[in-house]
Amino acid sequence: FSFPIEFLIVIPLTTFLVLLSLAANADAHTASVGRATDVVLSMIGVAIFITVTVHLNQGELGARDLAMTFGLPIWLAIYAIPLVFFASVVFAYQGAYRFSGLRSDRSRQRLQLVVALAVEARFNLVAVSRFRLPWMRRAMETESYSGKRAIVSEYIEKRRVIDTDL
Repeated sequence: FSFPIEFLIVIPLTTFLVLLSLAANADAHTASVGRATDVVLSMIGVAIFITVTVHLNQGELGARDLAMTFGLPIWLAIYAIPLVFFASVVFAYQGAYRFSGLRSDRSRQRLQLVVALAVEARFNLVAVSRFRLPWMRRAMETESYSGKRAIVSEYIEKRRVIDTDL
């Protein structure tokens, strides 16, 4: 098995360009950068397609080699992305559960808060991970689940207002 040097250049460059495109297209001020990176990514995709087609026509790549070369990364991405997201969800809510333990040692209240975060934040991991003081204190001082849910809802709404102002 020989490891082509192109992989050391193409994969990190493509990954960087995809992340740059995602970040740039998220804001209207940087949309021109997003369009430029989309063009570069399209050119990379066309170049890879042409290279594979030429190698297939010359008989350098067999069907098995082609399937292994292009199929394995796709298969790994399909299974790795949900796993990484699930791990992020677990760690975000675990952090909220642990941090709520600083305010109360009653596990029922802590669990109610985590459930309220899950219901109101809807897996917004940034919002869950930044749910700290004074919101945590207010939520832990409230005895009822509906009170905790109202506080989390207020926190989410204030975050939306702040995010739209930026």
